[in-house]
Amino acid sequence: MERQIVQARRRAPCLGAQRLKDFFDLPAGVGAIGRVLRQNALTRKRKKKYQKKRDLRAVKARLAAMEMIQVDVKYLDDIPFYVEQMQRARTLPQYQYTARDVKTGGTFLGFADELSEEHACCFVSAVAAHLKRVG
Repeated sequence: MERQIVQARRRAPCLGAQRLKDFFDLPAGVGAIGRVLRQNALTRKRKKKYQKKRDLRAVKARLAAMEMIQVDVKYLDDIPFYVEQMQRARTLPQYQYTARDVKTGGTFLGFADELSEEHACCFVSAVAAHLKRVG
């Protein structure tokens, strides 16, 4: 039985005990499969938060400024005081477009009344034009 569990894990190293049981129809219980995996050193300990942060810092240190930019859209209808004003005035934007540099944290903001591909393209084009202009 243990040999069967180890072979299944080697065939699918990304699966945990429950999925190994489901995919390979193993007759052992989930706890027993987990125990066999631990005894055969086929598991990895989870990284602590500070270890993940340290790894992320190493990745960011290798990046150049503006090498990796993350673009995102935020719906502004989840800010309680702003929603009231937005509904009353009807002239305030409903969406926020954000472009953030991963290395430096530099952020570009854009606002729009509707969520569309056209607005997203205009925002990204404006950010790209600015970056090109400043070198």
